[in-house]
Amino acid sequence: MTSPALWQRRQWPLPALALVMLLIVAVGYTLRIFIPGLYRHSIGSWIIRVHVIFVSLWLLTFTTQVILAAIGRLDLHRRIGPWAFRLDAVWVVTALAALAVLVHVEPGSDAESLILLSRIGLFALFLFLAWLQRHQPEEHKRWMILGMSQAIIGGIMRLPIPALQHQFPASALVALLFPLALILWDLSTTRRLHRATLIGSLIILFVHLTRVPLRQTAPWLAFAHWVGSWGL
Repeated sequence: MTSPALWQRRQWPLPALALVMLLIVAVGYTLRIFIPGLYRHSIGSWIIRVHVIFVSLWLLTFTTQVILAAIGRLDLHRRIGPWAFRLDAVWVVTALAALAVLVHVEPGSDAESLILLSRIGLFALFLFLAWLQRHQPEEHKRWMILGMSQAIIGGIMRLPIPALQHQFPASALVALLFPLALILWDLSTTRRLHRATLIGSLIILFVHLTRVPLRQTAPWLAFAHWVGSWGL
């Protein structure tokens, strides 16, 4: 049986990537999104505030899971896991509802909404795969990193870096550094790509190359306009 100390030496880069993501979220979102979304009633509808609450709960849970994994307390990590994934499922539902609110209150956001939907979809897909592979630690961790790498693009866009602020293309490119880090880690440790790293990176690359041109297509704009007509 692998000792916790040995496990930490072998696995620390993956928790380190997760902590970098949490730092990006803390700097990019807290003052601009989380606090205003919870305490300023002029920002968004109640749906937005509910979404912010569940995002905050998810991030606290994710932080706890990362720390537990980093210190080798896999027993507690596994016990919290089912709660974390239930919370993640609610996060996705509230994110979709918040997106419907956005296309209603900002009619000009129809094209941008596809970008947001793709991020939500990738996050949901990868975390679902992480749940399916929860008994395969190496695969599970990689799906979690890949999923979070797409969820934090909004935080990257809000970092105090002029080249990134409100610049989706540049921020999406920065987010690709996390799949790249997984690729480099796999090659440096096993000299081959892990299946989750390979499949996940290819999915991200495909979405990255297709979502920008698709967001201006008539079918998508019509669909987004229809969703906005719901009046959420």
